This record gives sequence, C-alpha cells and structure tokens, in this order.
Amino acid sequence: MRRVAGAAAGVLVSGCVGMGQYEIQSDRYVRYHCDGGRKFRVWFQQDRATAVVDLGDRSVSLPKVTASESGDYYSDGVTGLSVKDDISVVEENGTVTYSACLSG
Repeated sequence: MRRVAGAAAGVLVSGCVGMGQYEIQSDRYVRYHCDGGRKFRVWFQQDRATAVVDLGDRSVSLPKVTASESGDYYSDGVTGLSVKDDISVVEENGTVTYSACLSG
C-alpha cells in the first residue's frame, strides 16, 4: 500500500555517515517525528535516488521507485518510505508502522 508523505530540506553534514550496516556519503538528512511519539531519520544521497532510513533498531537502504507531483516513494520490497513536502509515512510488509510523520 503506497502512502504519500514528505521530506523537508535537510541540513548539511560532512563526511561519511554510519548507520548500522550502511555507510553512505550523504549531504542531507531529515528527522521525522510521528504519531505515538515514534521517530526516525532519513539520509538522502545527493541525487535522492536512494534513501537510508534509520528506524532506531535497524537501518535500510531504499532505492527510489517513483517520483511524481504527489511525492517520492522508496522501497526495497519490504520497507517503503513515502515523502512529500514535510510529511512522511513508513510501511513494513504492507502495514503502516510510522504514520503522520513531520520533519523537524
């Protein structure tokens, strides 16, 4: 189930960002605060073709699947991230696990 969500402009960071098993060169990240007090972070590669999502207990690298006026959708087939403006949604195995997430 695809959910539309959003990402605001991130802040600049330098160097290599380590997140669990993933190490990527990143120039921006976004922190999201969701319903129920849940939080996660996303590091976008410079071209935004890949998003590395840090869910706290694990991190996943998600390739961009679609880009449209209604937002961008990243997925590895198990975990999905929808972003639009400053709102995001994370789904795992087809179930929304982080909802009404706002950047900031």
